[in-house]
Amino acid sequence: MVLRALLGHFSAESVTDGSVDTKLIDDLRSELEGNDLLTADMLHFWQMLDKCVSRTDFFGKKKHANEPVKLLNLACAHCEEAAVISAFFGQGGDGAPVRFFGMDVRAREIDTAKRRYELTEKIFRKLGIPAIKGESPEFEFFSDDATKLGGYQQIPEDFDIIFMRHQNVWHDRKIWQRIFQFSLDRLRDDGLLIITSYFDREHLIALETFKALGAEILVSEKNPNTRELDYPGKSVDRHMAVMRRRL
Repeated sequence: MVLRALLGHFSAESVTDGSVDTKLIDDLRSELEGNDLLTADMLHFWQMLDKCVSRTDFFGKKKHANEPVKLLNLACAHCEEAAVISAFFGQGGDGAPVRFFGMDVRAREIDTAKRRYELTEKIFRKLGIPAIKGESPEFEFFSDDATKLGGYQQIPEDFDIIFMRHQNVWHDRKIWQRIFQFSLDRLRDDGLLIITSYFDREHLIALETFKALGAEILVSEKNPNTRELDYPGKSVDRHMAVMRRRL
């Protein structure tokens, strides 16, 4: 499912139907895994997205939309998830590719994110997979303070999806509360705001903060396949929550 969605995201419509050569799928898997672009963490991340977003009506509303899904990834760091999350949200519509915008205050991380995404595109072209309309899906990465996003004229005023992987409210509640408020202000009325967290307690604090700011918690799930890290109680995408603006 992940690989077919990635094919649909990066390539022409002709390779996304049921007749896709299984060898192409196998070759794609080998190339992505060999370059550490499709890790076990990303496969489990996809599963969590599928589990959580399926409990909302997002794809039902977007099924016949004739416009791209606008997706903002805040504090995206090196953005391991860029291609996967874009492919996931590109499944439900018949329109243009997902428009992805990634932002992090750390310029070095943004540079890494750009190079990771470019490498993914090169793998698809290397395998002879034709690009959509001869072009790549729309991706932009910016290095700046998330709350200053309004200074970029090329970025939309609102988004269908706003995502924060491993939000860090425990580290500095005042800063993250501003980021949370900014994300709610930029979310469309029918859009989804999604977070993941490393820690149990931090996840609860994030949800409490979002609710105080006017968010409605639609789904909150613990990841059964989370990978434990060295610090006690910390693991990759330990929790995922899906929210929307309370209208």
